[in-house]
Amino acid sequence: MQKAIENNEFIEYANVHTNYYGTSVAAVDKVASLGKVCILDIDIQGVRSVKKSTLQCKYLFIAPPSDADLEKRLRGRNTETEEKIQIRLKTAVEELEFGRTPGNFDALVVNDDLNCCFAQLVETVKNWFPDLPYDA
Repeated sequence: MQKAIENNEFIEYANVHTNYYGTSVAAVDKVASLGKVCILDIDIQGVRSVKKSTLQCKYLFIAPPSDADLEKRLRGRNTETEEKIQIRLKTAVEELEFGRTPGNFDALVVNDDLNCCFAQLVETVKNWFPDLPYDA
C-alpha cells in the first residue's frame, strides 16, 4: 500500500481507525470506461482528498439520527473493542460536523429508517443522473 501511495496510484487514501484504506485511480477508470457511475464509500478524509482531485463528483453524506444512535449501533455490532469504539466516537464528532456543514456535500440523508433512507438515496441518484437506465 505504501508503495502504491508513493506512486500516486490512489485518488484518495487515509489511515482510518489505525487501518489504511484507499481508492485506486485504476478502479475508478475501469468503472468509468464501462459507462457506469462510480460510487465511493469513503470517510471525511477521503472526501477532502477527492475534492482536491480533478474528478467531477457529487457528494452524499449519510448521517445517523443522533450521536446516541451512532454509539448504540457501534456497540450493537459487537465487532469492536471498547478502545476502537472510543476512537470511532471521537472521530465521529468531526465527521458529523463536516457532513452537516452546508456546502461540503450536495445532499444529506439521515439513516433513521432503512427503507426511507434507501428511497431518498435512490431519488437523489436519479436526480443527479437522470439519463442512466434504471430498473423498475
